[in-house]
Amino acid sequence: QEASRVARNFETYGGSCCEESRQERGAGLTFCDSEEWLTHSGTAGQVEFGEMHILCDDMKPCPAGTSGTVWFVNACEFEYFNDAERTAEAYSPDSTMSTAGDMDYVDEEGSLLLIMSVCMFSKSLDRGLGQAGLSDK
Repeated sequence: QEASRVARNFETYGGSCCEESRQERGAGLTFCDSEEWLTHSGTAGQVEFGEMHILCDDMKPCPAGTSGTVWFVNACEFEYFNDAERTAEAYSPDSTMSTAGDMDYVDEEGSLLLIMSVCMFSKSLDRGLGQAGLSDK
């Protein structure tokens, strides 16, 4: 789905598009241009800002090609307004990293490939789609 959306954008805008993935709190950013995306379909590029880690549930690094949670070393402290539980869930156990909860992986060249954004999934649930609705789209 994501790959076809970006491919349509390249066709529409003449190949002058870019793709990015970033954490809302400014801890990290990946970026790619049209040329890179066309050679790495589905990528959000390589890290341009921050220090990114893809970690398993046990907080150990995932090998290239294995999906895990995207974590960035903290650029600054943050907290969600009136939501201590959500704030705690966004930090690593040692509080040195934070996550938006996205499940992605990196390829052998270090490009981030998007699987699912928790933010996108949450917004879809808010619209009443649920998991079954997302997988059918």
